[in-house]
Amino acid sequence: MMKLKGKLIVKGILKNTNLSYELVNSIFDYKNSNTIIIPFLNPDYTIILNKLDVIISNSGSALSHLAVVAREYNKSVIILEKDFPKIKKYGNLKLSIKGDQVQILL
Repeated sequence: MMKLKGKLIVKGILKNTNLSYELVNSIFDYKNSNTIIIPFLNPDYTIILNKLDVIISNSGSALSHLAVVAREYNKSVIILEKDFPKIKKYGNLKLSIKGDQVQILL
C-alpha cells in the first residue's frame, strides 16, 4: 500500500472516504470514476465535475479556475506535496483528512 500526503485546498462534501480513482492525463482519457488524479488543475475538467467527488493534482492553487468551479459544485480538491509516483491507471484509495492535511492510501 502506498501513502501520499497532500493539502486540501477546496473542501467539498465527501460522502465517502473510500473512493475509486482514475489516473487521467487528458479529459478524453476519463472513463467513469468518482476521483481523478491529474498532473495540474486544467480548466478542461470542469465539464465532468458533476461526476466527480474528488480531484487530486500535482500542482495548482485555490485560485485556479478548476478549483474555483469545484468549490461552487462542492467538490474537494487536493494538491499533493510531491509528484505522484508511478501508480496504476485505475484503483481504489482511502482518504484520511485532518484539517487541511490529507493522507491518501492507494
